[in-house]
Amino acid sequence: MYEQLVAEVTERVTKDLEAKFVQSYQDRTLSSKEAADYLGISPQTLYTLCRQKQIRHIPAGSLTSKKPVFLFRQSVLEAWMRQREEESVR
Repeated sequence: MYEQLVAEVTERVTKDLEAKFVQSYQDRTLSSKEAADYLGISPQTLYTLCRQKQIRHIPAGSLTSKKPVFLFRQSVLEAWMRQREEESVR
């Protein structure tokens, strides 16, 4: 009985931790390079999309800098890709 209870609690805790890990991983913050790699585009293309306000980003540095710093949430990139995918079949 005790062993069964321990097994059930362990399984429940493991599932909860896995769910929290997956959720935090999916909504992690990416650097420009990581975001470009994730999208399969060059960093320059990503910077252009940011400047044209075509993709949501978090400005983290000087906007007038020759080397701007942008951050991206992975969930936002996923949503942007889904939107682009839907637009491609219209």
